[in-house]
Amino acid sequence: MNAQKTVHVLPANRNAGYAQGLYLDATTGTLVPNLVFVDESGDVLFETNSLGLRGPEPAPDQRFGVVWGCSVVFSIVGRGWPELITDASVDCLFLDGGVEGSPYPHILKRALDTNRVRPAALNLLMLGWRPFLDNRHVHDDLTDVISEIPNPVLLTQPTCLNA
Repeated sequence: MNAQKTVHVLPANRNAGYAQGLYLDATTGTLVPNLVFVDESGDVLFETNSLGLRGPEPAPDQRFGVVWGCSVVFSIVGRGWPELITDASVDCLFLDGGVEGSPYPHILKRALDTNRVRPAALNLLMLGWRPFLDNRHVHDDLTDVISEIPNPVLLTQPTCLNA
């Protein structure tokens, strides 16, 4: 049984950060679960599922993968690139685990916490941009997390998007 979802209508003339206060829990830095955002004509722009990931609710027996990261991963309108991977997959739903502005320790924590609730079949980790200048603990932090989550894959930032 699917959980009830809260629906928000986003006006056409909104600015880029208009909806962030609705889908981002400022206290935890996570996406608010079970939301649907529609435009004024009722077309779905995006949704969050019960796991607090962007995308549809995976069926109880469905294999799913998650692309974890920051704003390079997160997509606000339409199907983002993590969800488009589903189109090339034979048997796996891919979900968007991005949250804008996430520092790498938070990305790793969200991946670990979510996998403790419901393990993903594949965990694609993009550690993001932060913290700047002080990445002394990346190796140890990453090693700790990948030892606890199934099928981790470390991805580098796509430099073509950095321009």
